[in-house]
Amino acid sequence: MQAICTAASLRNTKLKNKPNEDYFICDDDSGIFVLLDGVSRDGNENNYPNPSPSAIISEIVANTVYQYLKRS
Repeated sequence: MQAICTAASLRNTKLKNKPNEDYFICDDDSGIFVLLDGVSRDGNENNYPNPSPSAIISEIVANTVYQYLKRS
């Protein structure tokens, strides 16, 4: 069985200054799919840090998990 992935990640449009913190990897050939939902909370009335630490961590974790699964 082969899986084929088509994916897109859209920024939350509810708040103008909230960065997209989600990250995904779709590797159809290896059958590895990683999806992370980065989450942050603003401390000061919708004042999100940009670049987002949550987005950076989502990317690091996704790539680490992906590399581990690919080697296993």
